[in-house]
Amino acid sequence: MPILDFILKMKIIARIFLLIFFSVLTGTLLFSQNKTLDSLKLLLKNETKDTTEVNVLNSISKELSTTGDYDRARNYAEQAKILADRLHFQRGVADYYSNIGVVFYYQGNYSEALNSHLAALKIRDSLQDKRGIAASYNNISVVYIYQKNYSDALHYLLPSLAIKEELGDKKGLISTCNNIGLAYYGLKNFSEALKYYQKSLAISVGMKSAKGMGNAYNNIGDIYYDEESFDTAYHYYNEAMTIRRRSGYRQGMMSSLVKLGNTCTLLKNFKEAHADLDSALAIAIDIKEKEGMGDSYDALSRLAAAEGDFKSAFEYLGKFKDIKDSIFNEQSVNNSIRASLNYEFGKKSAAQKAENEKNEALLKEEANRKQLAVYFVLGILLLVVVFSFFVYRGFLQKKSANRELDLRNRKIEQAYTIIETKNQEITDSINYAQRIQQAILPEISEIKNALPESFVFYQPKDIVGGDFYFFTKKENEVFIAAADCTGHGVPGAFMSLIGSKELGLANLESNSPGKILQRLNLGLKNTLKQNNLEGTKDGMDIALVKITGKEIIFSGANRPLWIVRKNATTTEEIKPVKTAIAGFTPDDQEFAEHTLQMNSGDTFYIFTDGYTDQFGNSNTAMRDQKKLSTKKFREKLLSIQQMKMEEQENELRKFIGSWRGENEQLDDILVIGVRV
Repeated sequence: MPILDFILKMKIIARIFLLIFFSVLTGTLLFSQNKTLDSLKLLLKNETKDTTEVNVLNSISKELSTTGDYDRARNYAEQAKILADRLHFQRGVADYYSNIGVVFYYQGNYSEALNSHLAALKIRDSLQDKRGIAASYNNISVVYIYQKNYSDALHYLLPSLAIKEELGDKKGLISTCNNIGLAYYGLKNFSEALKYYQKSLAISVGMKSAKGMGNAYNNIGDIYYDEESFDTAYHYYNEAMTIRRRSGYRQGMMSSLVKLGNTCTLLKNFKEAHADLDSALAIAIDIKEKEGMGDSYDALSRLAAAEGDFKSAFEYLGKFKDIKDSIFNEQSVNNSIRASLNYEFGKKSAAQKAENEKNEALLKEEANRKQLAVYFVLGILLLVVVFSFFVYRGFLQKKSANRELDLRNRKIEQAYTIIETKNQEITDSINYAQRIQQAILPEISEIKNALPESFVFYQPKDIVGGDFYFFTKKENEVFIAAADCTGHGVPGAFMSLIGSKELGLANLESNSPGKILQRLNLGLKNTLKQNNLEGTKDGMDIALVKITGKEIIFSGANRPLWIVRKNATTTEEIKPVKTAIAGFTPDDQEFAEHTLQMNSGDTFYIFTDGYTDQFGNSNTAMRDQKKLSTKKFREKLLSIQQMKMEEQENELRKFIGSWRGENEQLDDILVIGVRV
């Protein structure tokens, strides 16, 4: 195995270990969050129907939102609203609108999110609640940032920052500084964005705010990503992912996984990219987060294109477009703009009304009434102009995005047509190669004539494979082998043809299994020119059995022999020599022989490692799946001992198919069973 591949695999294994560890830790943290909810519910049970109960209901709603349980969060918020209205408790009503706005935002309903935050701001304005006003400004800015209206977002964020600094609200400063960084990032002012991200990070570290640290690391990673410093970006995204997993912040985990997946795609670490993006999509679907679903499909489309799988890229792109269209339809954008303008107009109208009452005597004059009418008409015209500008700008943005999508679609379709043609040509060639390989392999009927109670379960991963079986008969002696060559598919098939030829030549020179493997080792090394420093290091693992009546002689290179005695409840394992044929194996390597006496009804098995290496449990992410394992394979063989050998083969086929589910077959499969 090349050193770089080994390092990469070890890195992935370490990452999977850490993710498992943090999954356990997340369970503990989620238990802590559940304790917080339980405490709030207990407090709710003991409260009378007053303003305190409203506050508790709103707190429960806010806590549920952080865990992605949006339906229950909305339910508790609605209960708070009903009681607050009955008590005429305006602060509780404002908190309701703020909570419900957050729920709408995470569910991708940005029009209703903006309406709710503006309703909360209007009440907090009337109450002169500075802390609440600053929070509403911050919430409104988040919606504008997502709609890429960065200047409008700063219009709300900078006053929010001033209020929170005046109040010494450090917790509030974490999110506001982070959002200012996002706005500057959207305006391509990376130096200002980095300054506010780092300010948010410093406050988060001081207050031990996991959510703040996770957001800051994630956003700093975006800057390095845009500057094409992908290794540095990966570092920051990974830091954010670690913190968010510890805190159980699923929406944040989803965002970090998408960014890690995109970065791994550019770094050509496709296996890790698949694992991250599949996990991100699973979280987005579970918490019903439309934006996350769209981002996941977009990232999967880029990954598939990078791997040359343009068919999958096109399918993912279609799903991405459907999600984005459902979020950014013209009606949604128009409703958001209308909600903002209605609030500003309502605020100005209230101020004008107060001014009118103060100067009532002067306004009685006819001249002033006419002047006010002129101003009013001009104001309406100005609002119409501003409204039209925003609508037109939104239309142009959507039109531009659609043109870009159409161009990408055409390019992918052209590439897909070329790839389909090439794939067909390659597939035709491989199908022809399959016929050649099938001709080299022994006929199953020939094996059955010599060994009536036997089966050969052979299932290559691809059309052709690197596993092969060997059979020959010399007078009263039968030789049978199961071999696993380096690689699978076309490269493995080449190796299997060479290996089968060399094994046949070695068998002609000797009847001793150990000597046959010794000659096979030397012959394969000579054929592959492995004594030359520039030769390949390819080779094979093999289990070879010689059968004479009820006596068998076994010799193996990295592949064992299993024996199940009649009516036994355990398997006997005859271990092989722990070295492969060819590759790094010395020319004079010897292979031990084991002579065993069999009784009627005893069964032996030889096999490659493909059966035990198949992944199962297809409903989980790849990083959480498990291989079948040698232990389960033993248990399965013991459970089918009462069956005939042909029935055993059918049962093994059904079992491995059921175990894999929808998972791709990872390696060639070869299992040979013989009953004496």
